[in-house]
Amino acid sequence: PRTKLLVATFLSNRQIEIPNTAGLDTIVATEAKILDIELPDRNGNMQKLSDVTSKGNVVVLSFTAYSLENSPAYNKLLSDIYSKYSSRGFEIYQVGLDSDVAQWKLSANNLPWITVYDEAGTNSNNVIKYNVGAVPMSYVIDRSGEIQSRVIDQTQLDSEVAKLL
Repeated sequence: PRTKLLVATFLSNRQIEIPNTAGLDTIVATEAKILDIELPDRNGNMQKLSDVTSKGNVVVLSFTAYSLENSPAYNKLLSDIYSKYSSRGFEIYQVGLDSDVAQWKLSANNLPWITVYDEAGTNSNNVIKYNVGAVPMSYVIDRSGEIQSRVIDQTQLDSEVAKLL
């Protein structure tokens, strides 16, 4: 009985004031299908990922560094996929993370897809936003502009793209 009395006395003497937090505790967020990237291409023109995805194409977002040993084989794989599907509404947006811009330009010069350069390299905010732990890393974006898969094993890239075409 004493416990009940103490609880009742405490609660009756306690002033409950709930502050008005309307507007302070509400976060209004807009839904984003992709995290946009805007970087210069080999001609110095700014290229936005959202512009590429808004055209209704299936897009591979690729993070790579042309200076890596496996880069030629990776770009050959991308070239084969691009040749196979480019006429069916397919595009590649490739982000170069090389430390040497001259080497990047030389390597990107003959590629038929969109290649952009991120001067911050592997310390880039884009690398952080897309949680790129190793390069090459690819993301497949569907025709509505939503990321459908993160491709770590690049041998699976063709089949991931084919699913969406």
